[in-house]
Amino acid sequence: MAEEFARNRQYEYRANSNLVLTADRDKRRPADEATGEVESLHGKIQNQRMGDKSRPGTGGAELEEKLKKAKAKRERVDKAAEDEKNKRKKRQKVFVAG
Repeated sequence: MAEEFARNRQYEYRANSNLVLTADRDKRRPADEATGEVESLHGKIQNQRMGDKSRPGTGGAELEEKLKKAKAKRERVDKAAEDEKNKRKKRQKVFVAG
């Protein structure tokens, strides 16, 4: 009975209330940190459609270079996969014939 009383006593509010940590709410939140509050975008964005500010011909050289690199890489990967496939076929033929 005494053990049960001691076990129940360790979970009492009075015993644990001073162990609870409280948030330090006195410090100010940085201005750029989100508060979680909903904010309207009215007046912050202009009436423009997506892509209106882009100009034709700008960034084309970089894009072409990236596309060339991607195509070359795709071809290398495809060639490596094809080579591996051919090696497996040869091994199968040797195994079956031998």
